[in-house]
Amino acid sequence: TPWTEQLRAFVGAIRALFHRHPHAAPLLLRPSVLPEAALAACDRHLALLRDAGFAEPRAAEILRTLIAYGIGYGVAELACFCQTALQPGETLPPRERLVRLGQLLPPGLSPRLTRVAMAICVECDPEADFACGLDLLLRGLRDAERGPGAPGDPPTPGRGGAGAGGGSARDRQGQPLGTRRGLMAR
Repeated sequence: TPWTEQLRAFVGAIRALFHRHPHAAPLLLRPSVLPEAALAACDRHLALLRDAGFAEPRAAEILRTLIAYGIGYGVAELACFCQTALQPGETLPPRERLVRLGQLLPPGLSPRLTRVAMAICVECDPEADFACGLDLLLRGLRDAERGPGAPGDPPTPGRGGAGAGGGSARDRQGQPLGTRRGLMAR
């Protein structure tokens, strides 16, 4: 849907800000003033969410979550780049990444944890990983917009099948997560 694509672009722009200005990250994370341009962007995206049918409090909650994802991912990438002496956008062949990882691992690390480090730090694609996380968030929003048990929904573990209801996860207002009531404005 167009509104999810606009949110995708917004969150991607937040992440890209940390790539463009990696040394300014501490300043970006501790603003002394809320920039008018940032507030205007938030206003546009809150309106986008309201137009998609989300009530104001839920729209603000969703937007805060998406902003936190963009900031968090951007900061996490900077932290990893610093540890491996990479600059944003720089790539290394897998062998070189493995050598750098080996320099970071503590002596005597078990083979199992070494494999974990390889899976997490070497065999990764930051662009694909970012897109995967954002896809999961936005898919959750689209599902919340449609409501649970929409035609064609696969069975959800713990719910006993599409539309069966149940589950114990609740939102801040005590409503079951994933239900139309409590997520969307009527």
